[in-house]
Amino acid sequence: MAQSITIKVISDACGVLPQTLRAWEKRYGAFNPKRDHSGQRIYGHEDLKRSMAIASLIKRGFTISQIACKSLEELQRLLDETQVIVDENPFLKLGGEESERNRILELISEFKFDEFVEEFNRLRTLMSIKDFIFDLSIPIMREVGQRVVDNRFSITQEHIVSSIIRGQLNELKSPVDLFVKPKGSFHRYALATPEGNHHELSIVIADLICGINRRHTTYLGAAHPAKSLAMAVTALKCDRIVLGTVHSELWDYEKEMIPYLKKMDEGLGIDVEVIIGGGWNLNFPKMRRIKKVHFLE
Repeated sequence: MAQSITIKVISDACGVLPQTLRAWEKRYGAFNPKRDHSGQRIYGHEDLKRSMAIASLIKRGFTISQIACKSLEELQRLLDETQVIVDENPFLKLGGEESERNRILELISEFKFDEFVEEFNRLRTLMSIKDFIFDLSIPIMREVGQRVVDNRFSITQEHIVSSIIRGQLNELKSPVDLFVKPKGSFHRYALATPEGNHHELSIVIADLICGINRRHTTYLGAAHPAKSLAMAVTALKCDRIVLGTVHSELWDYEKEMIPYLKKMDEGLGIDVEVIIGGGWNLNFPKMRRIKKVHFLE
C-alpha cells in the first residue's frame, strides 16, 4: 500500500486544487507519482506529507519554485524555522494561490483597486516570474473574462484589471531589454483584438511573452476597426500582427474573421504576417499584403 493515495485525497489534505498539484509536478518536479491500470496518478504517504508541507510554506511566502525540489526533511526544517513568521497578512492566513486569487477577485468585485494593486505588488516580489504569470495573473484574467461573459463583472472592471496586470507584467521585463541589439531579422509585433472583441487576456499574455523573449511590441489594445488597425500597423512599421479573438454569440469567428482581414489587407501599406490567438483555419484567400496567417488555439 506504499502508493495508494489519490490526487483528490492530496488536494483535500493540503487545500490545493488538483490542477495546481499537476502543475507542481509537471513544471517543478515536486512529485513523481505512479500510475494505476487506468492511468490515474497514485501517491505515497511521503507525497502526502510533502504536499502539506509545501502548501504550508507557500502560505508563509515561499514560492513553489523555491521549495519544490527540496526533500521532506528540508521542507520540515523550513517549517520549523518559519513557525514564527506567519504574519497578519490576510492572504497568508487564508493560505495559498487559490485563496489569494479568490481574495483578489473579491477586491475587484468591490472596486477596491488600490488594495488590488498593493497586493499584486507584494505577490510580484514574492513569486517567481513563472508562478506570477501562470499561477496568478493568467487565472485571474481568465476568471475576470468569464465573469464578464456571465454579466457578473462589467467590461470596465475587466479593462481596469487588464491595465493593472499589464503594468505589473511590464515590471517583470528586464531593463536590459531596452539596450539589446537584435541579431539578424528583427520583427515588430502589434498586439490588438478585432472590432467586436473586448477581451484583452490573450494579447496581455502575448505582450508579456514577447517582452521576456526580447521582441519589440506595440500594445494597441482591444476592439479595433480593420482599417484603423491597418493604418496604425503601417505607420508603426509592425510586420507581425497578433490578434486575440473570442468566438461567441456576439462575435462569430467564422463569419467575421475573413471579411475583417480582407478589409485590413486593403488598408495596409506594408507586408505583414498575422498570428490569430483562439482561431482556426478558414481557408483564407490569397491577400495583397497579408502574406501568411498563423493559428494558436
